[in-house]
Amino acid sequence: LSKALHSLREEWDTQPIMAFLKDHPELDIDHKYEIYQQLLYFFKDKRDITNQNVYYLRLLKMDPDYYKRTYADFLFENKMKIDTAIILANEYISDNKAYKNFFWIHYLNAHILAYSGKKDMAIKSYGYWMENNRQLFINEDDYWSFYFYAKFANIHNVDLEKALEYIQIAEKKRNERNIKIKKVS
Repeated sequence: LSKALHSLREEWDTQPIMAFLKDHPELDIDHKYEIYQQLLYFFKDKRDITNQNVYYLRLLKMDPDYYKRTYADFLFENKMKIDTAIILANEYISDNKAYKNFFWIHYLNAHILAYSGKKDMAIKSYGYWMENNRQLFINEDDYWSFYFYAKFANIHNVDLEKALEYIQIAEKKRNERNIKIKKVS
């Protein structure tokens, strides 16, 4: 297995890992999960959305809690199977109601609204949440929320000035964090 994964990661060759899967149908779920994740990352790097879709579906069956949100994000971003993306996003939001400030919930909800023909409402509610929590994101080094808003804005071609502002904030925070890490090392 390690040799096949090495070929995938270092040589960008899928043949050894595919042969390994074929030759080992009894493989336990943890090893299959690892292989499918590596194949998903491989196809992401190659920007092969057809094969990404295949491995997202396999991983969704194995770990629905995590892959509901990431597969829905993939579908929204690539404007594929929007009905499926909305169902997965709604399920994820419903399962995680307690996390009202978790950026995934607001990000996915904004997509649901935008793809349901309510872009203005999406921008208003997502933008309001971002501005209300802006200082929190800055103070707690939670700059990923800024990137996700920018990603949403870019996908739907809305509120691009705010998206640019948020990217600048996120890049500044990320650079500050990297400097802190280098000083500690």
